[in-house]
Amino acid sequence: MKKIKVRFNLSKGINFMKWKISYPEGHSKYLNPNEVQLVLKNCTLKNYKKVAEKIFNGAEKSVCAWVLCENIYVKNNPCMVNNSKLKKVSYNPRVAPNWEFNGFNSDGLKFDALISINSGLYVKTKTKKPVQIEMQEWWYKGCFIQKQIHPQLARYVIFADTEGQEHIDTAHTFNEAKKIASNNEVKNYKLGVESFGF
Repeated sequence: MKKIKVRFNLSKGINFMKWKISYPEGHSKYLNPNEVQLVLKNCTLKNYKKVAEKIFNGAEKSVCAWVLCENIYVKNNPCMVNNSKLKKVSYNPRVAPNWEFNGFNSDGLKFDALISINSGLYVKTKTKKPVQIEMQEWWYKGCFIQKQIHPQLARYVIFADTEGQEHIDTAHTFNEAKKIASNNEVKNYKLGVESFGF
């Protein structure tokens, strides 16, 4: 499966300091990091080690690192994100000739999801509790749990966080809804809580 290639463009010109997204079909687009937020799914950190080492030793900068991902979602209104729940994935070949995460060489490291904040990429630490994303809605285990107000309907309805948001089941209590979400966990979810600023 061919993947999408994402990097932060530092080449001089009209697209300087923009995210560059290259699609396997052959076309690319550039996005202003102050206007969008990227959610990258099923990612791998890639690096041209020999080129990065030359830059580390004083050579001129050139393209040597990027992220490969299976899917990418672009949000046109960047969310406010709770930074206490994020860990940065960094790359600066002047400092170290490799990707770094948690202080370690992270070339080739894989992530379920990365999100962008301005020019940086971050990993959200996993939560074990449902996260409220709207007034009557929670995200949990790759599912949406929605509270229904109508007295003749089940109290909660559970949907999968997928492209089609397939209906999973209904529940009369929140604990029951959590159990249903756990039993139907969507690991390759589409959005995740990171898309809602958490």
